[in-house]
Amino acid sequence: MRASTCWPPKRPSLHGALLAAKAAGYRHVNITIAFKKPKNGQLTDVQQMFNKAHNGLRAIGQRGNALLKTTFKALYNISLDPWRVGKIVAAALVLLHFDHARTA
Repeated sequence: MRASTCWPPKRPSLHGALLAAKAAGYRHVNITIAFKKPKNGQLTDVQQMFNKAHNGLRAIGQRGNALLKTTFKALYNISLDPWRVGKIVAAALVLLHFDHARTA
């Protein structure tokens, strides 16, 4: 059972990020959305398990984003071209990995 996917994304920034990822060579870029509880109903066990796994993966991404934004305060108010922001964030991520000794 798969979660619903939404294309094009409702948020323009997400749309730009997906286009950038596809242009960078990522072949399979999918957006998954957690299941919503239906009115006057319950989620199935499979849907609840999917939501739990989805939330766990989302938490990893949110933690990485928080680490980047707290380490590099300039990332809070960036208003550049999305292509340039991606390069800046990639460089910041390399510095963050080096700082946390997560390089091989």
